[in-house]
Order: sequence, then C-alpha cells, then structure tokens
Amino acid sequence: MTTLVITNDFGPRIGGIETFNAAVCDWLGEVIVLTARQPGSAAHDAELAYPVERIPGPRLSGGGRCRQPTLLPGRAVAGAAAELIRRRAIERVVISAAAPLGLLAPALRRAGARRIVALSHGHEAWWARLPGTRHALRRIVAGVDAFGVISSWTREAIAAVLPPAGRAKVIMVPPPVAPEFFAIDRRPATTVRCLAAGRFVAQKGFGTLLDAWRLLGDHAPPLTIAGSGPLDHRLRRRAGERVAFAGAVDRGRMPALLAEHDLFLAPVRRAAAGLVQEGFGLALAEAAAAGMAVIGTRTGGVPDIVEHGRTGWLVEPGDPRALARMIPEVCSAPDALIAAGHRGRTHARRFDGAAQRQELFGALAG
Repeated sequence: MTTLVITNDFGPRIGGIETFNAAVCDWLGEVIVLTARQPGSAAHDAELAYPVERIPGPRLSGGGRCRQPTLLPGRAVAGAAAELIRRRAIERVVISAAAPLGLLAPALRRAGARRIVALSHGHEAWWARLPGTRHALRRIVAGVDAFGVISSWTREAIAAVLPPAGRAKVIMVPPPVAPEFFAIDRRPATTVRCLAAGRFVAQKGFGTLLDAWRLLGDHAPPLTIAGSGPLDHRLRRRAGERVAFAGAVDRGRMPALLAEHDLFLAPVRRAAAGLVQEGFGLALAEAAAAGMAVIGTRTGGVPDIVEHGRTGWLVEPGDPRALARMIPEVCSAPDALIAAGHRGRTHARRFDGAAQRQELFGALAG
C-alpha cells in the first residue's frame, strides 16, 4: 500500500529532520514524496528507490535556516496532494513536520485519505505557547489520526494545550539513529579529541563553545566543528588555533568522523526568550550511539539523551564558564569518559528505530 509523505524537510539539503524523513520513507517502503523544488533535487531524487513529486514554493526563512523553497498549506499544495491521492488511490498520509502542513488534513480526507499521521520536530512546542499558533496546532491535531512527538519535553509542551481527545492521539516517535553508529569500534585515546556538529545558527551554541575554548586558552583540547550555515564566517573569525572546521558533513561520513573523536559537545541554547529550545538533538544521539561521552545543556529534549553523571554531563545553556570548567574535568578522567560512552551507547538503543517504526506503523494501521 502506497503512503504519501508530505514534507518541507527533504534532501538534497542536509539536516537532522531530513535524515528523519529519509528513515521514515525507508521504513514505509512503498511511498511517494511531495515536497518543494530546491537546487540539486533532480540528481538527488534520481538516486532514490521511490518517486518524488516536486512543486514550487515561496522562499522563506525559519528554524535558523536561510531562505529556502517551502510548501505552505494553501490551495496549490492541497490540490497537488489531492491529485496524487486520487490518481494513485492513496489511503495513508504522513505529514512531516506537522506544522504548518498538518492544516492540509481536511483537504486530504476529502480526496480519499483514510489515515493521516503528523510528525512534529520540535518547533510545534513553541506553537503551543503562542495564542494564534496554539489554535492552529489544536486544529492540526484534531484533523489527524496520530500526532508524533520527539521527546519528553515536546510531549509535555504540546499535550498541555490539547483537549483530552487530542492528548490521546500523541505518540512518541523520536528521530532514529542508524545502525552504523552503533557499530563503531571505539578505543581508548591518549589525547581527548572533541567534536561538535550542527547548523551554524545561534541556537546551536557554537558561539558559547568558542568562548569556552578562549577561556581554556593553552589548556584547551583539540576541537573539530562540523557544519555550515549563516554564522559560518563569523564563527571562523572567532576560532582560535586549537579549533578546526570540517565543513558540511553528509550523513554517510558522520560515523567515520565520530570514530576519530572522543568527546561530543552540544552546547545548544534557548532562543526567543526561552520560547525556542532544542526538541531532541539527533547528532547528540548519534554520538552517544557511537560510544562517545557527551556534554549537552539542560534545555528542551537534551536530557532525554544525556543522563547527567551517567551517560554524559549537562551544563546550563549559554554559559561558557560552566562549559570551560567541565571540559578539563572530563578530559582528565579517561576512565570516566570511557564508562560514560559505554553507558551512553546502551541508553541510545531506545532510539535505534525499532520502537519508532512500530509506533508509526501502528498509527497508520489504526
């Protein structure tokens, strides 16, 4: 049975949500994807085992991303989705991310969709906190059969504003960690090498990380930062001699990069006066699955991945001094570093995709 996947987060762009959506398509097998046109999409789509329908969309900014083609839940996108549903007799639809495309649900049902699952990716948590978007979020949940959330924090934030019938639709579907991350063979290191990875936007906290490295001075361990984004040039100008930049790293190269390092850093921050927080942190979960000790912050869904003092360590977000105090303490205790990595890999097994796949299939089956 073919499933229609409607999304704004799809390759060739690189990111955690794009990785999540690619995994969803692989789980479902027989799918067709409806998404926006973007540079390089023809070559990307030609390598896939399933068809992708691309339609134009306005170029919008959001989530720390530069302006990019975006599908909106208006007449044009509803018409394109309805045409696919009728032409291919599609009964199942996955909408990822839920907001705002989940507002398409009534039109999809009129076209013939019987089961609709919307998957949230974090920003829906702040939709729950503002009056206008809160109303839209309730409409989205009311229109679908199941609503996936990615962490305890997003579940609590979203469920708090839903009526009982809406709360009953909420299921836990965090981003899955691919098997190759669990297969990394890790060996004790004589020199601790640190790694951070993500989009170069303020919320990811790379500025905080570089401030901490400046405070550490000559005592700072080697640090590699992988990624790209709007703050690329600014971050490179601020970096010291013990910081190297790896550029954008696609998903296939990440396991090898993680294997070359010993401590993963995710100094994510709150943004918009605390309204916006890290919903999950796939790169952090992948590092834990790779057996790396990790340092994160007490924000959003990060504590779902990092158990302080057991699988890694947590500091307050936006505090370079706290991070600078933690780094030498952790790096000077190699046995604790290795033990935390072992426990982190075991803890990350809950994100290996088995439970997520089961939840999604159950929701689509009804």
